[in-house]
Amino acid sequence: MSRHVSNASATTDAEGAHKTIAVVTGSRADYGLLRPVMSAIAAEPTLQLQVIVTGSHLEAALGDTWRAIAADGFAIDARVPLDLPQDTDAAANDEAAALAAATGRAV
Repeated sequence: MSRHVSNASATTDAEGAHKTIAVVTGSRADYGLLRPVMSAIAAEPTLQLQVIVTGSHLEAALGDTWRAIAADGFAIDARVPLDLPQDTDAAANDEAAALAAATGRAV
């Protein structure tokens, strides 16, 4: 069951402070889906958007796609490098362990 809150005052606390919504994006694929949501949050005066980039966005070999997020006008509040394994035979053989370690670093 989902809840929808239509009362605008529900987005602020008792003192009227803005609520912060953090959006975490780790790839171009999810950013494409999140961009309109991020725009809507940023446009809402009672909300504060916080953008956290991680994963392939921070990989130079994959194009440093965090730059596209900044170019779209979003301030990047935090970068969480996962130190993803490079595409080598050693990394491929131990990919599961490397991804588990990267996830641990992110948490």
